[in-house]
Amino acid sequence: MLNDLATVDWAALSAADVPHLLRAVAGGDRDALGELSSRLCPGGVPGDAAAAAVPFLIRLLDAPAAGPHGVLVLLTAVADAHAQRSGTGPRPTRARIAGQRAPVAAARAAVTAGLPSYLRLLAAHPDDDVRVAAATLVGALGPEVAGGASAGLRTASVTDRAELVRAAAVLALGARAETADDRLADPAPVVRLAAALVLAGSDAEAPLPGPVVQIVERDAPAALGRIPLLPSSDDDPLIWVLRALRPRGDLQVRLVTGWLRHPDAAVRAGAAYAAGEPLTTWPPAAALLAGPLAEASGDPAGPR
Repeated sequence: MLNDLATVDWAALSAADVPHLLRAVAGGDRDALGELSSRLCPGGVPGDAAAAAVPFLIRLLDAPAAGPHGVLVLLTAVADAHAQRSGTGPRPTRARIAGQRAPVAAARAAVTAGLPSYLRLLAAHPDDDVRVAAATLVGALGPEVAGGASAGLRTASVTDRAELVRAAAVLALGARAETADDRLADPAPVVRLAAALVLAGSDAEAPLPGPVVQIVERDAPAALGRIPLLPSSDDDPLIWVLRALRPRGDLQVRLVTGWLRHPDAAVRAGAAYAAGEPLTTWPPAAALLAGPLAEASGDPAGPR
């Protein structure tokens, strides 16, 4: 599987240790995978060795001991650097990427070449986490990548037995600038919520239909424990929901106000914490939330 590692001049890429790390990953060494990630993407930006290493990483998706989940996550990090370069990531990271345009583009092209492998894992791997990671990676490749990406994601969003996989597939479609309106009727709250947020993100200036607002209002609390399990969720669950609804400050305030009065104490506490999102991004929120927050200040649940 890795017999041709010597065909790459790793020393010229200042990456003489990469072959050893790849072999260690193939043998199931999880620490080596973390070290390899730091080596290929120092500071989160693909370096000169990333494009050369990616084809071997794609092969490792089929290595029995390697475990495809971690490899998929690493490949997603490489692909996501394109989004950072395009201006959607943190400014310091974008600045670093600006000086690494050629390596970033080459690494992304190498990741894209593995699309058939990712779609195969999405369709058939028995581990839910692997299918979630595969869906996320397919989405990270962006709308310019065809090759059955959308069809594979749509199939997973409808037929996968695991609600987190269906939700991840919906979010991946959103990353490809596509919606999944049929999933607004999915039996699982986290999938309906994902579909509603993707629809909201498809046109940030358009008002959301009432039924879609109701889905967010109802299903974000219902999915509170599932949201942190989504790869794209990197913050408090309700803050993650509110950020997906930018720049709709009025809707954010409506949601926070309703959640502050939710019967579940965890939701009320989460709403008090999440109120910081509209308060810092939409000036009218301060006056509109003053009353509900004052009312909530006596809640025994309290802000988290």
